[in-house]
Amino acid sequence: MVRVVLTSLWLAAMAAAPSLALQETDATEVDAQETALVSPDENGLLAAEHYASKPFMSGIRISPEGTRLSYIQEDGDDTMIVIADPEDPYTPLRRVNLGNYGIAEVRWANEERLLVQVRSRTFAFFRMVATTRLMVVDTETGDTKMVDEDADGFSGGGILYVEPYGRWAMVATQYDVDEYMSVRRVNLETGEGVRIQKPKRGVWQWFVDEKGVVRGGLAIDGRKFTLYKRDRPGQDLVKIKGKFEKDEIEQIDEVYYSPLSQEAAIISNHDDGRFAVYRFDLEAVEPAERLFANPNGDVDELLVDWETGKLIGARYHDDRWRTHWFDEDFSKLQERVDAAFPHNDNEVLSWTRHRLKVLIHSRRADDPGLFYLFDRRAGRMHIVGTPYPAIPQDTLAPVGRVSYKARDGLEIPAYLTLPPGKESAKGLPLILMPHGGPFARDEWVYDPQVQFLASRGYAVLQPQFRGTTGRGLAFVEAGYGQWGYKMQDDLDDGIDWLASRGTIDPDRVCIYGISYGGYAALWGAVRNPERYRCAVSMAGISDVRAMLKYDKGVFSAKRYYHSWKEKVGGIDADKEALRAISPLYHVDKLSVPLLIGHGNRDRNVPPEQSLEMVDAMKEAGIDVESVFYKKSHHGPTDHDEMIDWLKRLEAFFAEHNPV
Repeated sequence: MVRVVLTSLWLAAMAAAPSLALQETDATEVDAQETALVSPDENGLLAAEHYASKPFMSGIRISPEGTRLSYIQEDGDDTMIVIADPEDPYTPLRRVNLGNYGIAEVRWANEERLLVQVRSRTFAFFRMVATTRLMVVDTETGDTKMVDEDADGFSGGGILYVEPYGRWAMVATQYDVDEYMSVRRVNLETGEGVRIQKPKRGVWQWFVDEKGVVRGGLAIDGRKFTLYKRDRPGQDLVKIKGKFEKDEIEQIDEVYYSPLSQEAAIISNHDDGRFAVYRFDLEAVEPAERLFANPNGDVDELLVDWETGKLIGARYHDDRWRTHWFDEDFSKLQERVDAAFPHNDNEVLSWTRHRLKVLIHSRRADDPGLFYLFDRRAGRMHIVGTPYPAIPQDTLAPVGRVSYKARDGLEIPAYLTLPPGKESAKGLPLILMPHGGPFARDEWVYDPQVQFLASRGYAVLQPQFRGTTGRGLAFVEAGYGQWGYKMQDDLDDGIDWLASRGTIDPDRVCIYGISYGGYAALWGAVRNPERYRCAVSMAGISDVRAMLKYDKGVFSAKRYYHSWKEKVGGIDADKEALRAISPLYHVDKLSVPLLIGHGNRDRNVPPEQSLEMVDAMKEAGIDVESVFYKKSHHGPTDHDEMIDWLKRLEAFFAEHNPV
């Protein structure tokens, strides 16, 4: 039974880390219909249906007094907020249907009210634009109300402050597309609000003190910025202008400002191109000493205590997600949990008032992990649940962190997943799987498609090619103008590296990717057909110039967005230069079998990108297998369509690259 397995894992961890003086208590029995372990078939394989399952719970949070949990579930196209007792999380007290909204942030106001910043996308100004709003959920009745539904701007529902008893909140919203952010004090019971702070030119971020008084705002324009601040309530805002001495791209990424203590910190790449945490000197109006830097790349986000408003930590990713704590209490807790689970990413997710209870997620790339609730007063820790209760952990393949040198000497990190039980095998068939973006990255987390392919006997290589984010500005800049060129070379060089070690058979390689990864698969089949036995593109780009016209920012990382055209085809990219790296205009060079898929509801990459590629191939008399899914968005996002897609992948690879 699941319960026995989970208890054994916990007791083993305690034995390995006696310094974590906690008692394992009776965890909730998981509902058999939801969590019964799935039996593999006669070949030891789990069916595609189980890899296609959506997370049973995600975005889990605990209420201020610790009497309630909230977590997110997906039900078809609908997003559900589940309210449960922490001692019985699999028996919902309330399920609230939010419709087809996505969720950007969840925060408890009190035991009866949950604040949910919801997101959607709308078409405006000839491109897709993300919009956010704030919804208040009554966890007793399930009623919801949108507190800024009268707003016509795109950005809204920014939670700046919640009154300690959860009766009102300070909320930042853009009320008109021509305005910047203003601040309202919102009655969370009625949803009515009063504007406290008018918009100021360029200000997208406002700061409040521990009593909910607006005390500052920040406007950033390239390397110039303006800080507005008031030293006491009722005082007019004072404008302070500043700029960095050298012209870097997006030098300030995130700002922390405590009006009470007059302390400020930023995430910036102004020093050496890597995003790190710096104290910000408000008198000199410039970054001061570095507080923390990721030795292997960038810092991703700042962590602020919801109760005190103090800066307490920073989250970053090197070979896996990690947390650096400035707060001594959480630092000691992290050390204890890491000692118990030394090979895992152990993330503090949420905590109650006075930190009496803390929610923790412990996971690995080959294990979706478990959610634990640590009762610090009682000195006990118990299992709350798991994101994927139906997946037996012992069926998953280890995901190794490797690196190799590209032909020009650049070090390329990668993730390598080998079939379960074949970690020492030689001459394996390979699926090369470049990530989307391309100015994005893979992460050391559970990936159901990678695990599905590994379970079918394939080695899976995920190169973090030049242009991948998280490793500093220089690594990103190495990808500028290299679509179809050095970015593609990095993929080919990964094949050669694995072949030189004997791990894979270079004559049994297929390439598969989603979004930019789909482009790389199509371009690989065009540019180097001799390397691949087959190629698969899901939601891929075939016409780079058309994609550029559709949405210049769809593939940009926020930190590095400067000129999307420069990133794609070089500073002087023109029509012919973009056609030169577009698979649509080179179908005559295709000779390997292709599988092309796309979601008809995709607003990131229009389905026409795949439709036109399929039509061009058919007109040229080239066979192509294709599927267009009615319900899916960017990738096979619908559950049933994901099952179909995995089965198609399995059959396609079995035919053209058999194990």
